[in-house]
Amino acid sequence: MTGKARVRARRMPRAERERQMLDAAVRVIGRRGYQAASMDEIAEAAGVSKPLVYLYLHSKRRCSRGASSVRRAP
Repeated sequence: MTGKARVRARRMPRAERERQMLDAAVRVIGRRGYQAASMDEIAEAAGVSKPLVYLYLHSKRRCSRGASSVRRAP
């Protein structure tokens, strides 16, 4: 050990993490368009791995649908 205490990151609740990914999808799809946007870009914008985006959102189509519902929500 180097003498530095390890700080464990707080685990984000599922709903909050999903919202974070959907917000990133809104930004990426809005900027690049559906066809040009990639799950890699969405994952990077959300600060998560691509497998995590697929685990939560399943596909780009579902991600896009979820993103459009985020835009309509108050």
